[in-house]
Amino acid sequence: MRAKEAKKILPKSEYEAFEAIFTNQISRTSSARLKQRATLSRRLRDKYRDMAHRMAAEVRDRRTNTTDTRLYERRASLFQDVIDRLEAELDRLKHQIQSGAAPKKKKASLAQKKEKLDKQDKLMKEARLRAR
Repeated sequence: MRAKEAKKILPKSEYEAFEAIFTNQISRTSSARLKQRATLSRRLRDKYRDMAHRMAAEVRDRRTNTTDTRLYERRASLFQDVIDRLEAELDRLKHQIQSGAAPKKKKASLAQKKEKLDKQDKLMKEARLRAR
C-alpha cells in the first residue's frame, strides 16, 4: 500500500505513528521499536476489522450505504500490510544476528537531510508567525 493512500484513509495520529513504514524507511528502526509497532498494528487491524464487521451487520439490518464498511476494511487491510512489512524486517534482523553479521545502519542521504532541515525551518517559521 502506498503512503498517499495510507495518508488519505488513516487518521493523522495513526499515519504519523507509522509514517516511516509507509515511506520505506523501516530499515532504520530498531528491533524493539519494530516489535512495538507490530503489536500496535495488530491492535489497529483488529479494531478496524471488528468495526467493519459491525458496520456490515448494521448495513444488513438497515439496508443503507456500505461506504463506511469499505473504509474500515481498507484500514484493516492497510494494517495487515504494515504487519507483514514489520515481520519481514524483524525476520531479516534476526537472520543477520544469527549469521553473526551486525545490522547495517544506513546513513541518511543528502536529500533526506535537506528535507528534514526544510521541515524544521517550516515549523520554526510557523511558530514565529503564531507568536506574533
